Amino acid sequence: MTESQVQLVEFLDDAIGRNKEIADKYRPEAIRAELMNETGIDVDVVLRKMPGKRTEVEQAAVKSYLERLFPEEARQQNADPTPEQAEAQNRYEQGRLLYGRFEEGDPTVQADVDAIALRMQEAYQAVEDAFGAEAEYYMFHVNENPWALVNDPELTAEQQDAVLYYINAKAALDGVMDASNEAADRKRAEVEQSVGKRTHKDNGIIIPATMKVDDRQVYVVKGDVVMFPMAQPLMCATLRRVSLSWTRRLESMNLHRPDQIFKVSEAVNPQDELDTALSVIEQEQMSVFGQKCHCTRRACRGRSTH
Repeated sequence: MTESQVQLVEFLDDAIGRNKEIADKYRPEAIRAELMNETGIDVDVVLRKMPGKRTEVEQAAVKSYLERLFPEEARQQNADPTPEQAEAQNRYEQGRLLYGRFEEGDPTVQADVDAIALRMQEAYQAVEDAFGAEAEYYMFHVNENPWALVNDPELTAEQQDAVLYYINAKAALDGVMDASNEAADRKRAEVEQSVGKRTHKDNGIIIPATMKVDDRQVYVVKGDVVMFPMAQPLMCATLRRVSLSWTRRLESMNLHRPDQIFKVSEAVNPQDELDTALSVIEQEQMSVFGQKCHCTRRACRGRSTH
């Protein structure tokens, strides 16, 4: 080893020694210990919990831990958006509002949604035209990390314009699609809850019935009811009262004598009801895009740009 190399090693050792305390301060275990002293929260334990089961204090501790562990990313996330990012976010919010109007039955919405789908087609074509043979490569990056791509100094002005047009078009489409997916998820949950309330607790099928008073439609959800060709058409096999769930709001479940029931209809498989209802929800969700649905699916494979 030459003298200069020995001097370099000594310099590095000295530098490491001088900065060891600073480096140790930013080690994960040091950050967790610091948070433990500040908040009394053991971040290591909290991280093993499902996010939904963390308290607000624990969530704040995890957020602080990640910000200290990755300070540069935290600064980037907290930085003010650029005018281009603000514009994309605005397009996204407008798209969400647009689907809200669609759900409310606004007849003017379809033209606006068609315009969004058309702009998405145009944006897709613009990227292909601007990047030529490399379009597939750049299409991947515009979907995965659009803001890094649009700031690439190697892009031509035409290519930057194509990327920005794509970002804004996709942001509007993402807004509509995200609102659509959230509405569909909510409706699916409501359907599953409704079917669950009407399903018999023991045998797992739906048993519609009609009461003698006012022909009220109900569902048998507990107990056994059988029909006999007798003066009293319905009897309970176990000689106990049966539980009935009302059809209108499905909010109450009451005990009734079997002789209060006029008739029991054919049992229904709850999965059939679920499948039918979920199919309707899916068709309703996709109907907003009409014939332009194929292009929107193709363009929406990447991450949201908002």
